[in-house]
Amino acid sequence: MKLMYALIIAVLFLTACQLVTTDGFRGKQNLLERMADRMRDSRNFKLAKRCKPVNYACSPSDAEKCCGVCEYEGIGRGWCAYS
Repeated sequence: MKLMYALIIAVLFLTACQLVTTDGFRGKQNLLERMADRMRDSRNFKLAKRCKPVNYACSPSDAEKCCGVCEYEGIGRGWCAYS
């Protein structure tokens, strides 16, 4: 009889331990993927480089705004092109 009580207590203890540790990890599965999705969707993400569209007017001073190439036609005028 004592052995049965010991087994019941052990099973209850292990079940309680499992529930406590599971509750501690709740919502942390795929945390890295969810954070990456949030950063990708965020409009305020500072590291995101905003590129000007193709055929956007550019000059030598703001050529870095074109993520591709700023093709010049002369006299400081050009347009964004992607290679």
